[in-house]
Amino acid sequence: MPTATYYALLLAPFGAWTFSTKPLCTCPTLIVGRLFYIHIARDDLQRRDLFKPAQYLRSHLDQLPLLRLRTQATSYIPSHPHLANDHTYTPYDQRYCPSCLPIQIVGNELHTLLHCSHSFPLSHPAILSLTRALRGYDLCSWSSHTPLQQTAILPGTSPPKLLRKHDKAWTHSTSTTCTHFIYSLQSHFFKHQPSASPGPAPSLASSPASPPSVDT
Repeated sequence: MPTATYYALLLAPFGAWTFSTKPLCTCPTLIVGRLFYIHIARDDLQRRDLFKPAQYLRSHLDQLPLLRLRTQATSYIPSHPHLANDHTYTPYDQRYCPSCLPIQIVGNELHTLLHCSHSFPLSHPAILSLTRALRGYDLCSWSSHTPLQQTAILPGTSPPKLLRKHDKAWTHSTSTTCTHFIYSLQSHFFKHQPSASPGPAPSLASSPASPPSVDT
């Protein structure tokens, strides 16, 4: 049976939800975090073209912030940084959402995007737009998707029931929504964390807009 490490190696180069490939048995709390990503990435594994970059990467938009979120490389999702401010290691199950303290809730992607009262309002416009897109492709409503599926769709993963022939059209119609959402999320957290260094001001367009390429 394929291991979590196998899935990590399979997903890492191609833009699906990924995680570190270090030995999974070294720290139980790390296993929890990585298995969470396995659950999110499950629908991505159904693609028959895993050897190709994910559709969201084949966009004219600058997807670096989105890629950072999908590869657990942000500083604003509380479950992503391994080290605290004093450079000591923080176990995954103790990486609490600072906005929800003193309630101790792990600030993972699902919590940050869907449940945290501090950040969920930023998700609402994107959810409305994605709800309309789901309706346009005659797919199940947003509320009928599981929280893990919703957490994957928000950063650009195609819905699980979307026909393969519609993958490009879905990405072309929703990539701006997903990218704007991640930019707003990143900017919001940096604004409320002055000590963070977000780097240069992001620009959505990395190249002139163009229709998605047609594979041959």
